[in-house]
Amino acid sequence: MSFEIFKIIEDQALVGFTGKINLQVKSNSAHVGSIYFLDGKIINAALSEMDSYKSFINLCIESNVNKNIKFVVEPELLTLINKKIDIPFSVLKKKILSVYDEYIKAKKNKPPMNLKILTKTKFLNSNEEVTAQEFKLLCSLSDYSSVKDIYTYSDLLEYEITNTLMSLRKKNAIKLIQVSKE
Repeated sequence: MSFEIFKIIEDQALVGFTGKINLQVKSNSAHVGSIYFLDGKIINAALSEMDSYKSFINLCIESNVNKNIKFVVEPELLTLINKKIDIPFSVLKKKILSVYDEYIKAKKNKPPMNLKILTKTKFLNSNEEVTAQEFKLLCSLSDYSSVKDIYTYSDLLEYEITNTLMSLRKKNAIKLIQVSKE
């Protein structure tokens, strides 16, 4: 499988680029997200309010799935203060390639963003075993109850959140409810 964004990133690394790659919607140039470079190394990524690592993974995968994305390379003055990612591109690339199929499968089961998630008290009082990912997600639910917030602020990657939500629903641990529109 060929990711166009990988070629662009490799080209920027080769020339020691400092600046950013903006991902934009082709039809109207709306900003989707950005990947930041300092001397040819990825130092940050921005997508919504997600952390840098999650933003980078999601931007690369989304740019491969959504063919309506264009890339705009833009020089910009950056410093080490902007550095939030300290992982070599080769490692990030392997991670993306290893989870790509999981993302595609999980995307079909992703719940609508306007739902709220409630943890069932009965489950919390039970002795039901939970995985590490389920525990992380249940902890996130103490801070955030909307599906949108969980996908934005949880430490888990998007496909991990979707699969974990499905697992917790099978265990009857959570309930998804529609938020009334006012």
